[in-house]
Amino acid sequence: MKVTGFVGSPNKSGNTAAIVQKVLEGAAGKGAETKIFNLNSMAIKGCQACGQCREIGSKLV
Repeated sequence: MKVTGFVGSPNKSGNTAAIVQKVLEGAAGKGAETKIFNLNSMAIKGCQACGQCREIGSKLV
């Protein structure tokens, strides 16, 4: 089994990170392969409300 944890908080050593880490430790203790992703450290960019997706003729519509 594989278990993935996601931390969205910008605080890498905060409560969210600690809880996710404990959950993954429990899963690993049961034999699961675990991985954690710190989303704030990744180059992920969400919607910027530019409206391009709504333009007529847009390939995204």
